[in-house]
Order: sequence, then structure tokens, then C-alpha cells
Amino acid sequence: MKRAWLIGGTMAAAIGAAAAPLPRAYRGAPPVIPHSLDGLTVTREANDCLNCHLEGVEVGEGRRATKIPPSHFTNPHTGETRTDRIVGTRYNCLQCHVPRRWRRCRRACV
Repeated sequence: MKRAWLIGGTMAAAIGAAAAPLPRAYRGAPPVIPHSLDGLTVTREANDCLNCHLEGVEVGEGRRATKIPPSHFTNPHTGETRTDRIVGTRYNCLQCHVPRRWRRCRRACV
């Protein structure tokens, strides 16, 4: 489900203006989140990251959100690949990806 306030509203504009690729801590390290998490929900029930990153939507003039890689659709334990959604072990983006500046999410980040 795509939410207009994230895709076409002020959140997309703010993210597009502020986001810039950041260097990784080491080879193979997950990318750092270059934008604020203010107003975003990341829980077991809802993950607002998917609104922009599932398809790699445009977040600013000539800028697109990084699309979720194919590895996030494959279960690392069974090898099963999904095409309709990311696997459960990859659903909590904040397990691996950390924001450049930590701020509290709208609801508890689990």
C-alpha cells in the first residue's frame, strides 16, 4: 500500500532533498539510511520503508529511492525465493541498516 503523503507529499520532498549516498563502513556493509526516520513506522505490523524502497520510487527531481535488492526476497535458511514480498527475516530494516542520525520513530522500532 502506497501512501500519498510519503510518495507525493512533503515526506518524499524532504527525503529527496536531504538524501545523499553515504560511504559504507566496510566492504559489504549495509547502506546507512541518509534521511530522517521522523514520522516513519517500522514495526512487525507496518513498515513504511517499503512504501518507497520496494519499487524504488522517485523521491526528488532525478532521484530514486534505492530499490530493495533481490537478496531480501530469498530466505537465507531455506533458499526459497518469494516474488510477492520480502522474506520475514528481512522485514525489519533497522536490524542491519542504521540511520545517519538516530531519532525515534513514530512508534517503537522493533
